[in-house]
Amino acid sequence: MINCIILDDEPLAINIIKEFINKTPYLNLLKTFTNSLEASEYLKTTSVDLVFLDIEMPQISGIDFCKKYCENSMVIFTTAFSNYALLGYELNVIDYLLKPIELNRFLIACEKASQQFNFINLIKNNEEPNLIIKSNYKLIKIKIKDIIYVEAFDDYVKIHLNTRLTITTKLTMSTILNRIKNYGFIRVHRSFIVSKDMINSLNKNYIKIDERDIPVGKTFKRIFFNEISNDEK
Repeated sequence: MINCIILDDEPLAINIIKEFINKTPYLNLLKTFTNSLEASEYLKTTSVDLVFLDIEMPQISGIDFCKKYCENSMVIFTTAFSNYALLGYELNVIDYLLKPIELNRFLIACEKASQQFNFINLIKNNEEPNLIIKSNYKLIKIKIKDIIYVEAFDDYVKIHLNTRLTITTKLTMSTILNRIKNYGFIRVHRSFIVSKDMINSLNKNYIKIDERDIPVGKTFKRIFFNEISNDEK
């Protein structure tokens, strides 16, 4: 179970998220808050896996609350304002839900949180993470540490491994990224996802991995280089 709280200054918004949580079997709602100070005190004494967090609140913004008090918790922003989306990504939050929130979109965000939660537990238990996919009508288990990069290929993706094998499967790039991004992978182009650990060299336009030059797309450039810089600190 993923233990969660809600912090939002609007009781109606809390009630909607609470209703959605009750429909999600692996979520356990511990408490709800309309007051940021009360929520911050609660986090000091209670282990919380996930915070559903509004952004524009009177006492402290959700952005500042996330920076100060959510170091040990996953965060899903819930807000009526779209202009914070990029900042939310840079804070490495799980997802960014725009109000009015729909149940299907809520469940997608929670599935991302579940994947992150499972990854954290894998690390704690020293289990080796795997990716199970369907290829050539068979289920194949791939060690995630063996993946060098993923490449879009028409309606398929090619998964390039450090064993020199390439496995093709009918999945979208977004689906693959959601499954492996918590293991050091990042999208650098609409056609490429790369393992940061496998990068041999880079410049402002290309990454070299396994003797191949992979382009860095304009849309992904800022986030990619910010993340690389943070990893080096």
